[in-house]
Amino acid sequence: MILGISNVDGILVALFDKNREKIAEKKSDGRDLLREISKLLTGENISPENIQKIFVVNGPGKFTAMREICVISNFLAAETGAELFPILADDFEKSGRNFSPFFEKKIAPQKKILPIFAGAPRIGKLKKAA
Repeated sequence: MILGISNVDGILVALFDKNREKIAEKKSDGRDLLREISKLLTGENISPENIQKIFVVNGPGKFTAMREICVISNFLAAETGAELFPILADDFEKSGRNFSPFFEKKIAPQKKILPIFAGAPRIGKLKKAA
């Protein structure tokens, strides 16, 4: 099984069989990526251990979204032994937000996926000492 994960402009999780045919897709405006992955796998009666490859849109994107997608993807890969493949957000948008074109590209699997941030995190202004 192949899992595709994007957290750029909303959550998109897609599941593909060994023939690279899409068997399920879940889109959400929510903020709980792990829950959406769980719902998708549970809905298709798929165990995480059946995932062999994970394609991840790792940015550039918003700080928290990119950090979240990379942590979850790295954890899933570590627990299941799945290979990780990074996808740039711009390339993903050009594909029409479709994971399939990346299955044929020569993307080297990574041991871990690192986030690419679109800018510095906005965590508030520093308060001046009184």
